[in-house]
Amino acid sequence: ITTAAQADAVVATARGDADRAAAAEPAWAGLQRDITYVFSWRGKFDTATATEMDAYFAADRRVQADCQSAGENIGPLRP
Repeated sequence: ITTAAQADAVVATARGDADRAAAAEPAWAGLQRDITYVFSWRGKFDTATATEMDAYFAADRRVQADCQSAGENIGPLRP
């Protein structure tokens, strides 16, 4: 992601995917809240400490593992 428009497109895609997931399985209803939280940090990564970035990537790996165990491969994190 290199522009604000590209970042906005990622947010829109994530929200759309979350809506479809929640419609198919109500257990995913909280995903919108998680997306709101994650994208509220947009722009803060420029000044994040190494510890904060390590925590972010660890959380991403947990999300990937959870999705994989649910039968959905979301692929690797792409910076």
